[in-house]
Amino acid sequence: LIDRADARATVEAGIPSEYDDFAPGDNVVFIWDGRQVLPPQPITGFPFWVNIPWSILRPPGTLAREQVRVSYEIHRPGITPVPSPSELFWVDLTIAGQDHANAPARLNGTLSRVDVFGLGSGLHNELDNRDEVLGAQVWVQLYLDPQAGERLTLHWGAMGAVAHYDVQATDVFNQPVRFLPDVPGSVIVAGGNDPELPVFYVTSNGVNEQDSSNTLVNVHIEPLIVLTPPTAEHTLLGGAKYLTCDSIPSICRGVIWSVPPDE
Repeated sequence: LIDRADARATVEAGIPSEYDDFAPGDNVVFIWDGRQVLPPQPITGFPFWVNIPWSILRPPGTLAREQVRVSYEIHRPGITPVPSPSELFWVDLTIAGQDHANAPARLNGTLSRVDVFGLGSGLHNELDNRDEVLGAQVWVQLYLDPQAGERLTLHWGAMGAVAHYDVQATDVFNQPVRFLPDVPGSVIVAGGNDPELPVFYVTSNGVNEQDSSNTLVNVHIEPLIVLTPPTAEHTLLGGAKYLTCDSIPSICRGVIWSVPPDE
C-alpha cells in the first residue's frame, strides 16, 4: 500500500534487473495508472529507478483507495516502443478533510483552527489563573465531507495529544464540535506560561493524517510572583486560632498585620 507518508518520503518505480538484449542508449518511460511519468529517461544501469512525482501519484478528481497499474516502455531509435508486463499496486491517498495545494504535506492550511475557551476566565484563546481548576473547552468547525469513524486528535503545546473527537454519521461541514475530555487545569499548568502556546489537531481516516494550523493561546496561568501570606501580630486562641478579646495585644483598637518581605 502506497500512502501519503510514502509520497512525502519519495515513491520510485524501477526496472529491477537487466532485461534481454539491453543496449546502451536505451530509454525508459514509466506508465503510472495510464499516465506517462516523465519523458524518456536514459538507462544508466540496473536496477534503474525513476521518481514518481505527486502530480502523477495523485489521480485527477475524487480520491479513493484503489489499485493502480504500473508498467514501462523501452524506447530505442528505429524500433517501436517495447512495453513491459504490468503490475498492480494498492494506493490510498484519501484524507479526513479537504485536500490542499501543498499536498502531500501534513500541514493542511484549509482545516479550521481550534478555539480555546477558558471555563474559569471566560476568555477565548487566553487562559489565566481562573482556569486552573475548571480547565478549558476546545472547539473546532468540521472540514468538508466528514465521514463517521474519522478522528481529530488535539495536541497541546509540548504536552502532546490530550483529547479527541470521533466524527459521527450525522456530522456535517462547518459543524462546531468539542474535543473531549476538556483540557484539565493540571495540563494547562504543566504546559506552563506561554504567550503563544501552539494548539492544533491531527485528522486521521486510519490511513493518512493531516495537521491543522496552530492556534496561538496566551497562557498566563501561573502567577509571576508567589507572595507569602500576611500574619496577625496578636496571639491566636483556640484550636481554630481565633482572634478574641483575650488576644495580646488587645484587638479593641484594631488588628495589626505583618506583611513579610518577599524577594
